[in-house]
Amino acid sequence: MIWLRSRRWVAAGLAACVAVLPSLVVAADNAIINATVTVAPIVVTVSISATQAAVGERVQARATVTNLGPSAVGPIELTLRANSDGIRIQGDALKTTRRLAAGKEWGVSWNVCGRVAGAFVLLATARLGQASIDSEAHVLTVTSRPGHTC
Repeated sequence: MIWLRSRRWVAAGLAACVAVLPSLVVAADNAIINATVTVAPIVVTVSISATQAAVGERVQARATVTNLGPSAVGPIELTLRANSDGIRIQGDALKTTRRLAAGKEWGVSWNVCGRVAGAFVLLATARLGQASIDSEAHVLTVTSRPGHTC
């Protein structure tokens, strides 16, 4: 019985720490857990140069991917995302690197511009194989400025 309980704790810890793919199957009658686990040794952060801007004013968003693992990983796709078309991401929102060495960082910058007044969420998402890792989100508040646009 103790062994069965410890398996449940280990499984719960794994589920909390890594991305579990849709092949998760739980048989409640005997507590067997089958899962495909993808471990991604990368961390994604994003920052913005201002939290407030007027319509048409450019703000820089910078995302950084850090490889915390003991070996190189790749390819990595990094995407800057906004929750609305009210924000224009200038240039290609998707960037790719073939390889990121152990302990190294890869940084990418974009200019973003508010098309309309409002509060908009920006975040970066990195994809490494089957894993998808999101940064913390930041809010950019865009104020009205008649006659201006991106």
